[in-house]
Amino acid sequence: MVLNLTSRQFVFESGKAVLLADGANDLAHAVSGSLSANRIDAPDLRNAGAYRLVLSELALQRTTDGLRASVPLFVHPHAVVLTEEDIRRGAIAVLPEPEDIFRVTVIDREQEPIPNRRVHMLANLLGFDLNTLFSIEITSGPSGSFAVLGNPCALGIDLDRNTGLLIVPL
Repeated sequence: MVLNLTSRQFVFESGKAVLLADGANDLAHAVSGSLSANRIDAPDLRNAGAYRLVLSELALQRTTDGLRASVPLFVHPHAVVLTEEDIRRGAIAVLPEPEDIFRVTVIDREQEPIPNRRVHMLANLLGFDLNTLFSIEITSGPSGSFAVLGNPCALGIDLDRNTGLLIVPL
């Protein structure tokens, strides 16, 4: 199965994809795929239904100004619905239109960036029957920052009491 990402704002250059079936009670029902040039190849995706699309290790480019970004995690905010006809055709168009790219900087109590800080990001899969949240551990990098595609406030970011976040649109 091929999922073609058709965005007016972004070119999805590369990354990993996971599709989580609605009604699944764990991640054992996930289907993996690879992302390259706006195309997700998911050969094991064979069943019609609603899926939540999660992209990780994402490299993308904003079309309006050419800005490139590496994004650790993006959860498509809407279910991807595959019909029997889509399965027969072997392809479907998916329209991811996130709000924008944001720089998130991990800061200390003095509002100074904390370089190379590990944080956990949690994606809430609302409307899906998964017993756990989808999570990923990321490192903030030498500048103390990382990029987020879409509204970072929609993600859970696990912090201790001595750290905070500075969020700026790019």
